[in-house]
Amino acid sequence: TSTFQYAGIGATNITGTTYYNLSFVPNGTVTYTVATTPTINNTLLMDAQSGTLTVTNTSAATYILRGDWTIASDVVYNKSSGTTTFAKGGGAGVWQTFTDNTASKQDLGICQISANTTNTTLKLGSSATMEILTINASQTLDLNGANTLSLTGNGIGAGRPLRIGGTFIPSTGTIQHIGVSAGVGIEPATYYNLTIAPTATAMYQAGTASSQIVRVDGTLLMDPSG
Repeated sequence: TSTFQYAGIGATNITGTTYYNLSFVPNGTVTYTVATTPTINNTLLMDAQSGTLTVTNTSAATYILRGDWTIASDVVYNKSSGTTTFAKGGGAGVWQTFTDNTASKQDLGICQISANTTNTTLKLGSSATMEILTINASQTLDLNGANTLSLTGNGIGAGRPLRIGGTFIPSTGTIQHIGVSAGVGIEPATYYNLTIAPTATAMYQAGTASSQIVRVDGTLLMDPSG
């Protein structure tokens, strides 16, 4: 149940190993680089005590997270092309939380929610941004109130940015698509609010070959700003 802290104020490479609690807490402006796969069995905290902490992930970097993840307001997070896996497990009544306290939410890249022996429920503790999110079978995403999940990814069919194989709880939140592509697929699901707001010319396709039902119980907004 120990905590490993990286607190150096010089450029630092993060060791890809298994931690219980992992904290990045430098007292100054610095860049930490993740090049392999850290597995965190409890909490992950990124929080500069002064200045700005930049977390740079190489293309090979992946994360396996079995507890809560918090990004403080003084962090810049540069995603990798690898996958971040939320896999706390615990089953009914147990959940995992992701909280991003930055003003412009950091793009976490490719993410998935997976089991850890038992099923995982991921609750947002704030609004969040991801490139792609896959909710594996029997796993759950809960927007947890009026939070917004922004999706930057592109692709249709199996490559669509949101892929719900388990359960999606929209609460009173918003799914926002901002991908820019000739083809961006919208997951057939029930949403509270759904926003389509690409920053340039794009084409969106609602539904998939197996289902074309997209239900919005709150507000549907189509607002290209590009």
